[in-house]
Amino acid sequence: MNLILNGADADKQAQAQDKTDSAQAELRLSVEVSDTKLSIHVQDNGMGISEKLKRRLFEPFYTTKQHGSGLGLYLCKQLVERMKGAIYVVSSDGGPTRFTVTLPLSHQPSAEPASHQSESLRANN
Repeated sequence: MNLILNGADADKQAQAQDKTDSAQAELRLSVEVSDTKLSIHVQDNGMGISEKLKRRLFEPFYTTKQHGSGLGLYLCKQLVERMKGAIYVVSSDGGPTRFTVTLPLSHQPSAEPASHQSESLRANN
């Protein structure tokens, strides 16, 4: 959710700086699934992120927003990495910016099928 909100903020900021009213806010979400992973892409058409800023994006308490805490992207990265995934950004000055979250897919069957779990719950009531 943080990536979506950040993308929407970037689009609003780009629109505010475009004096010609020609800027169209656009936030694209896409998902790719393979046998081994799930990739979620969030792309905005904001002003982009410089190389200098990209190096600090995932640091705790680093923000470019007036009212930001600097924890959103840091916590996103921590959560994704705990799930054995990765998060990265592709951007440059002038935009667009694309964040990608990649998570591994587990194909291990659960210890007990869902139908059996439901029966177990009913039996205990």
